[in-house]
Amino acid sequence: MKFKKLLLTVLCFSLFLIIPSISVSAQKGQPIISDKNTTNPSVSTSPFFPSTLPGFLKLHTPSPANLPQQLIIVQTSGNYNQQEATNMIQRISNIDSKTLYALYHKNIRIKLINFPITYLPEYSYLRGQIPRGWEGTGYTWDSVPGIGRNPVVARIGYSNYGNMHTSINLELHETAHAIDRYVFQNISYSQEFSRIHSREYNSFSNSSYYYYPEEYFAEAYAYYYLNSSTHETLKTRAPYTYEFIQKLPLRL
Repeated sequence: MKFKKLLLTVLCFSLFLIIPSISVSAQKGQPIISDKNTTNPSVSTSPFFPSTLPGFLKLHTPSPANLPQQLIIVQTSGNYNQQEATNMIQRISNIDSKTLYALYHKNIRIKLINFPITYLPEYSYLRGQIPRGWEGTGYTWDSVPGIGRNPVVARIGYSNYGNMHTSINLELHETAHAIDRYVFQNISYSQEFSRIHSREYNSFSNSSYYYYPEEYFAEAYAYYYLNSSTHETLKTRAPYTYEFIQKLPLRL
């Protein structure tokens, strides 16, 4: 009996020591940073994403204030524009919180990088391939600054129109693709949205690129959440699209 009590005491004391060590490791969690010249990741001192947290801790729902830190990974090689990365995070944070939570719980992550997206292991298979809409430009996926799959990727410093893309905002457009695909199961191809798309895409933009429903959805979504000016522009040019996006969080 004395032996059992002693064993129980030792086990309890060991557990007491282990739990604080887990908490300390969590607090020291730092983002993974990949050098574009190697496949071996190194640890960055960037403060944005604690990617080394133990797996079981990631299962907990983050608070609204911490959600961007859990959802967005800043993955860089060498020096990068930290202020612009912060700005990109803030713009993504403009999206309705219920929708961002849905992305998080579906294990979708957003990577902000400062090197070609094809240097990421997830998208190395796209090297040398020509993306839709880029035919005849001489460019391949190696030059494209963003992608809206899992993970969503946007290059730091390429947010604005004209930086190797024609979107009003790169990170919002690509995040919208993931929201369309993973949160709402390709809602851009639903009958409801197809009717709206057919009715309003010409008044929204004269670009033939928005003939594709998913591209129209992603760009309209970026307009809705970028700032008050683009928000009002969408409302004026495409009121049914505006109302559709406005009501999307109610579906969650």
